[in-house]
Amino acid sequence: MDATTSRLAHLDNTNWLIVTIGIIALAVAMGIGRFAFTPLMPLMLRDATITLVSSAEWAAANYFGYLIGALSAAWFSKNPRCGLKVALIGVTLATLAVAAIGQASPPHIGALLRCAAGLFSAWTLISS
Repeated sequence: MDATTSRLAHLDNTNWLIVTIGIIALAVAMGIGRFAFTPLMPLMLRDATITLVSSAEWAAANYFGYLIGALSAAWFSKNPRCGLKVALIGVTLATLAVAAIGQASPPHIGALLRCAAGLFSAWTLISS
């Protein structure tokens, strides 16, 4: 195997590693940030910890967060790895906060947390 072939094989392995990490990051961000709340909503409605109106507000806040995240992701254009780290940590913490305190607090706190989850999800999508 000559030096050129060796370098090309290394680049191919590096590319696959980058793609794999990107896929995992997106699965985490979209799975946690977007779909972790979905199975909880019927339970929250049943237990009267959220109303239909509040749940619609939370969904709208989440989409607003996606918009803000998409518009502000350029902050990480020079260092997408930093953006990805911040986004993955942020989406996890925002979602855990919704589960821990979102339903026990006023509805606008839950909406803010869902907005943050949307923002971090968009950053993950764009940074990965």
